[in-house]
Amino acid sequence: ERRFQQVYIGEPSPEDTVSILRGLKPRYELHHGVRIRDEALLAASKLSSRYLPDRFLPDKAIDLVDEACAKLKNELTSKPTALDEVDRRIIQLEMEKLSLSSDRSAALDGKAAEANRQRLEHIEQKLVEKKILQKNLTDRWMAEKGAVEGTMELQEQIAQVKFEIEKAEREYDLERAAELKYGTLPELEARLEAAEPLEEEQAQMEAEGGEEEKLLRDEVVAEDIANVISAWTGIPANKMLDSEKNKVLAMASKLQER
Repeated sequence: ERRFQQVYIGEPSPEDTVSILRGLKPRYELHHGVRIRDEALLAASKLSSRYLPDRFLPDKAIDLVDEACAKLKNELTSKPTALDEVDRRIIQLEMEKLSLSSDRSAALDGKAAEANRQRLEHIEQKLVEKKILQKNLTDRWMAEKGAVEGTMELQEQIAQVKFEIEKAEREYDLERAAELKYGTLPELEARLEAAEPLEEEQAQMEAEGGEEEKLLRDEVVAEDIANVISAWTGIPANKMLDSEKNKVLAMASKLQER
């Protein structure tokens, strides 16, 4: 009879969990088609350690990152809130315009007819303004969506090339592996690196007030992690971020020293 001795392995520290999350980060970015900021990984480790005591690291931190990515991906595939509000307002104005143009409204006379006419003109003017805004928002949405999808496509191509490199090396197809590793892969990585600074520059201009705010957001940040924990526990996200902000920053400095 063989006997096996139990080996107890303690959960990793929050700092070690961040290292684990950084290793998994490329896989989750590729799977969900979003980008993950380092601050989100730090928040997932620290906030889960404090506010989810009934679970263990790194599982609970990984689940937080996974759900935050899935939530953001769902937002990316949905119509932006600003555009949806404009669409709803246009429908309301169209319905009111139909009501004011009905046969019953046409039968009015005197002051009531004049008030009805003025209201109809006001609605038509509002409709023109809203439709112009709708077109501008739609064009911006399509442009931003195209940029995000372009970045996602590059990431998928890079992952596929890396897989083919590993396959070629296993099969000793060295010529094919060298062609992919030193030809195709650097070109794709250069295109991806060239796209990311443009997005960062645009985000900086938005923060400084020099450009309109983006309709789509493709980066998971600490606030997304806090919102997931808030949905699980009922604790307000702002309270978590305010109380943990300085601690997370200190942990980032500590990891850099290591």
